[in-house]
Order: sequence, then C-alpha cells, then structure tokens
Amino acid sequence: MVIIVTGPRNGGKTTRLISLYREKKQGDGLVSCKIQAPAGQCLGYEMMRLRTGERLPLAFRAGNRPSHWPADIRAGSYYFTSSAFAFADQVMDDILAAGMGPVYLDEIGFLELSGRGFAGTLRKILPLARTDLDLYLAVRQDSLPRLPLVFNLGNYRLLPPQPALDTFW
Repeated sequence: MVIIVTGPRNGGKTTRLISLYREKKQGDGLVSCKIQAPAGQCLGYEMMRLRTGERLPLAFRAGNRPSHWPADIRAGSYYFTSSAFAFADQVMDDILAAGMGPVYLDEIGFLELSGRGFAGTLRKILPLARTDLDLYLAVRQDSLPRLPLVFNLGNYRLLPPQPALDTFW
C-alpha cells in the first residue's frame, strides 16, 4: 500500500515520516533534513537513512553551495548532485533485498515528476508497494495532483503532516 504524507512546504511532512518510523519500530528509508544556518535560514538538505542515522548532502541553495561540491542537477534555487540519488538508489536496493518494510521516502516533488531525482528509485519500489510492502512517501501538496498520473499509483492513502519537532534524534 502507498501511504502519502502531504502538506505545504515546511508543513511537517518529514517530521511525520520520522514519527511513523519511530512508532512502527520497523522498516527503513530516507528522509531529507534541512541544513540550517545558526540564524535559522535553510542552506540546503541532507539525506538521512532512518535505521542508521547516516547522512549525506543532497542539495544546497544557490549561494550556499560549497565550491568543492559536485552539483550537476539544478531545480529552482537548489543544486543537487546525482551521486546522492545514486546512493539513495543503492540504499533502497539494500532495504528491498533485506525485506525491511515499511519503506519511507522523502520527498517526491518537481524533480521526480520530471523523471529525475528519486524517480527511478520510486519506480523500482512501486510494484512491491502494490502487492506486499507499505511505502510511505512525503509529497508536497502542489505535486500531489500529478503524482498518481506520472507514477501510475492506483490506490493510495493520504495522511496529514505533523508539526515540526525541535530535534529528530
């Protein structure tokens, strides 16, 4: 079953996925956590594996990207690196091979709707989610109308976001 946590930007989608993972105490996945400056502004995002806490830079906002960081994908005001998405794909392969359901993936949005980002990873997981695996996705509400069409979702369930916590771990 596909379960979608949807809401606006900064609406608590990631917080809800982390809470669901903690509540269920099983499965694994990836969430996108903000990299924040001391003053609170968002500099970018890092990907975090839920089971291990392992983190990897995913995206930086234009103007905050380290000069040595290999950005090869641009979406809006963010620069992403394909190596982070390759890492995510490998993590998901490992999760699926180990049968560690449910699976969590944050976030599906503009990049994925245009066939980039986590699109390939999501297409790999969806057939299993239609049969015997729960898949929790974070999806911004403005991406939700196109998601079922682009990824041929079929049946899915919606969950609201959750207010942000000060600290996840």
